[in-house]
Order: sequence, then C-alpha cells, then structure tokens
Amino acid sequence: MAGYDIKSELRPVGYQVRTTTNGHQVTADEPLPAGTDAGPNPVEYLITALNSCLLISAGSVARNRKYDVKNLKVESKARVTGHPDGSSEVAEINTTLSFDGLSDDDRQAFFKRTVEVCTVHKSLEGGIKMNIKLADN
Repeated sequence: MAGYDIKSELRPVGYQVRTTTNGHQVTADEPLPAGTDAGPNPVEYLITALNSCLLISAGSVARNRKYDVKNLKVESKARVTGHPDGSSEVAEINTTLSFDGLSDDDRQAFFKRTVEVCTVHKSLEGGIKMNIKLADN
C-alpha cells in the first residue's frame, strides 16, 4: 500500500498555508479580503485533485488499452453549503470528462474504466476514514 507524508504550516501572512510533499511546495490561501489570494483555496485544491486524478487515470487507460484519444479535458463545478454554526462543506461536485476520438462503445468503456481507477474519485465517493488528533506538547 502506497503512503504519503505531507506537511503543512500556516504562514504569518493572510491565511497562507505552505505545504511540502515529495519535494514540491504548494501554497493555499483564501481570496481577498480575508486572505492574500496567493494560491487556490483548499476546496479548489480538492477539486483540482479530482480533475488531475481523472486525467492521469484517463491517460493511463488510453495507453494501456491503446485508445487513440485526443484533447482530454475535465471540468468540475462544486457547490458548497454553509451551516448555521459557521462551518461549511462541499455538497456536490459536477464533473465532465471530454475528449476526441473513439466509437460510442469504446467511449463508454473508456469513461467507465477511467472513473473506476481514479483513486481520488473512489475516495471521495466512498468517504474517507479520517483520524485527526491534537499533537502532544
């Protein structure tokens, strides 16, 4: 089983969060006026992860099955619901995968297999067991 070690820290500017993973750094932030708009917000990163995983999965399926697909693209729109206690959650994600090539039957098989092997989609669809704890002093 693969694992990931991702470290994040809040910077002293706006709501900027610097995250380091596998030698890469990314910045998350909130839009103005609360944040400094130095990067996508966490929900945008969540949707970006879904889109990226779908496209990587599609590329892999196309290579493995020798499908000649072109112009692979994904577009997602998310709806966030606010709650009376001030919290919020992603209530719905609507995603469209588009590409050129393949017959109708192959298009459906390609699409189905792409969604089946997308780790992020599978995780979001089934829910993720999370254990969040307070670190010892």
